[in-house]
Order: sequence, then structure tokens, then C-alpha cells
Amino acid sequence: NLSIPAQNVRLEIKPYKNEKDMSEIQMSADGSLLNSRNYATLNINNLSVLLPMYFKFLTGSDSTRNFKSDLYATINMTFNKEIWKLISIVTGNQLNGDHLTLSCEFNPSNKSTLNLSIESIDFNNNKIKELTASLEAVNKSLKATTSIQKAIFNNNLIEGINIVLNHSGREGNLNVLLGDPSSVEKIYAFIDADYILKEEAFNIRLKPSNLHLIKRKWQINTDGYISFSEKSISVEDLFIVSDTTSIRVSGMLSNALDSSLTVIINKVPLGLVNLIVPDTLARIHGILSSNTTLTIYNGIKASSSIKISALKVDEYVMGDGELMIRYSSTEGGEFSGSLSDNTRKTLMLDGSISPDTSPVINASIALLRVPATLIEKYTKDIASRINGYIDFDVKINGELKKPSVSGKLTLSDFSIRLNSLGETYKIPVGSVLITEDAYKIEPTTVILSLIHI
Repeated sequence: NLSIPAQNVRLEIKPYKNEKDMSEIQMSADGSLLNSRNYATLNINNLSVLLPMYFKFLTGSDSTRNFKSDLYATINMTFNKEIWKLISIVTGNQLNGDHLTLSCEFNPSNKSTLNLSIESIDFNNNKIKELTASLEAVNKSLKATTSIQKAIFNNNLIEGINIVLNHSGREGNLNVLLGDPSSVEKIYAFIDADYILKEEAFNIRLKPSNLHLIKRKWQINTDGYISFSEKSISVEDLFIVSDTTSIRVSGMLSNALDSSLTVIINKVPLGLVNLIVPDTLARIHGILSSNTTLTIYNGIKASSSIKISALKVDEYVMGDGELMIRYSSTEGGEFSGSLSDNTRKTLMLDGSISPDTSPVINASIALLRVPATLIEKYTKDIASRINGYIDFDVKINGELKKPSVSGKLTLSDFSIRLNSLGETYKIPVGSVLITEDAYKIEPTTVILSLIHI
């Protein structure tokens, strides 16, 4: 018997000669670790160590024929709530949780298991309830499972997370299910993938799977193939669809071969952006399609052709158009495009970025006949009844990190009511010049209408 009062852990060690004429040390332990705060309790049972040197000491024999070194143990630990304070200090994150239990059975010659259970965890305003995880190893096979009954991430509730990994030799399968498996409507994502570990690459083949992202159902409806190696990433026919929307990825990225990766996006509703941005921002509607090519051989190169149709920002109808983007890490980038409704241009965009260590941008952006009502939601505390139109003609020049902005804002048939004064100001035609360090209002007629309250 060996007592360690400082840690309040009791160890019992018993040497003996087993029936196979092998030496063996058995040990059991119980007590609490870091007892000043009572962080955890520890219980070790059936810990046996077979050592050749100890065999010689015990038997007085030099013969170690038919001797096999081995180690096996059963360990149980329960961490109390105080452990989260210690983890918070170490990680720098605010963590709170309930009891954590850990059990382990270690036996390399047969089967080893590890089980983890946590009732609940709160971290950085996220919550996890009833987390269980297990790991089971038998010879060269491995099975890992993780289950969470309920999770809240960024105020989004997920009713269940289940992850299962089966690995044998150099092959395996990964199965991920997010949501409640008892109802198809409550499944956020289901991913099923096989993989192969090779000396030169890691290959993944995605089976037909389902995703529920941004309140839409997506399907991986072909056997998409992805391969990772030290010098390249290859994608073969990864095809994702949702109603009339589709995304296809194929090709290879390599820093050793002249190759390219192509991403084709067809008919993505821009309204999906509204689901992930605050309600205080403008609502966007329209359809986007694009064809993008990317290479990394001898520097990064990218080109993209983007088509937009029926674009609408709140009540501002911007119409249809096309944007072109080209970039090279050695030559810089350029972009251009325009949008128009049935009668006029609504957006004109043109510019370039230099390939310097500190990139320089030169760009011009023009927005025409923007309804002034768009700004009312941002000024409702100080102004209301905003009407008319605004033309924006903006120039952006200088270092990309801190460019200078200049241009001109033109008002037409503009009116605004200042809530604190109860007065409405009307501007038939007016403009504001913008420079890097000043604003200049050109001669403008302002009509003041007094409103009696």
C-alpha cells in the first residue's frame, strides 16, 4: 500500500506470479485529484503490467521464452463542475458545465474503449446538452461515435448531432447526421463518405447525401470524388443541387502541375443572403449564376464571369447585368460590369488592383436613381418621410488597406423631415462633392415647409 496524501490518492500495488509463469503487477487506486478544489475523483481497477525485467527479478530465471509484454487497465474518472473553471483559465474561454465522466478500458491485445459523458456545457454563448462520445479499438480497426442531444450555435438550435467513424486498415467511412433522425423534416444535414489513406494522398468519395443549409434542402446526387496530396487537391464531378439551383466543382489545384479548378454556379437565389445577415440591413433579391476558374501553378490566377438577373435591393430595382473579375498574383486584378433595368443603367463598375506588396486600387462606382427611401430605415430616429432620388458617383484610389474616397452625390426631387424640428426640407436639385478630407455642398435651393403639430 502506497499513500500520497498531497493528492489524496490511494494506490495499492501487488506483485505476484500468475498461472502462465509471467510476472505481473496489479494496481488499484481511488481518491480525488487536486483535492484543494475537489476537481475530480479517480478510480483505477485491474491495472496490470507484465514486464520482462520484473519477470527475471521475481523468478530468478534468465529465460523469457513465450513471454509477452502486455498492459491493460480499467480507469474511471468523474470531473466535478469546478474543472470548467480550470479549463477556462487554461484556454482563455468562458466555460461552464456539469459533471464530466470518463471511463477507459485499455487492452492492446484485445479491445480498448474510451467513453466520455457530459451533461451540459456553456461556452461563448453556445450550449451543448447531453454529449456522449466513445472510441473503440480492436486490432487495426477503430470506431468513434459522438452524440449530442441538443446544441445551440449562434442562436441556432440543432436537435441532435450524431457522428460515426469506422476505420479499418487504411480505409474508413464517415457518417454525419445533424438533426432529429425521427423526422425527415428535422434533419439539417446527412453526409456519408468513404475514404482511403494512401502514402501519397487522402481520397474521399462522397455518397449521395442531403444537406439542409440556409433553410434550403441540398443534395449531393453523384459520387463526388476528392483527393488530397502534398502538392495538389483534385475534385471529380462534385455536383450539388437544390430545386433549380446547382453547383458543380471539378478539376485540380496543384503547385507542381499546370491545372485548374472550375466552379460553376447556376441560379442561386440572392435572397439566401437575407437569412444570414441582420434584419437591419437592406433586403436583397435576384438570381446569380457564375463560372469561376482558379489555378495556383506559378502564382494564383482566377477569373470569374458573374451573371445577375432581377436584382432588387429593398424597393430599388437594379435589373440585369454581368460582372467580370480577373486576378493574377503577378499581374494584379481588374473588374468591370454594369446593371440596367428596362430603361436605364442602374450600376456601372470599373477598376483595377496592382500586384504590389501593398496593393493599390483604382476604381469607380456609379449608382443611378437610387430611391432615397432606402436610407430611411437607418435614420428613422432623426428623420422620416424621405423621398426622391440619389445618384452616387464614387472614386476609390490609393493603397487597398486605406484608400481615399471621393465623388459626388446628386439629389433630385429630394425631401426629408427632421423629427426633432417637425419641419420638412425639399431639394428639387442639389449635389454634394466629396473629397478625401471635406464635403462641399454646391449652390442648392432648399424649400422649407413648416408643419404645425
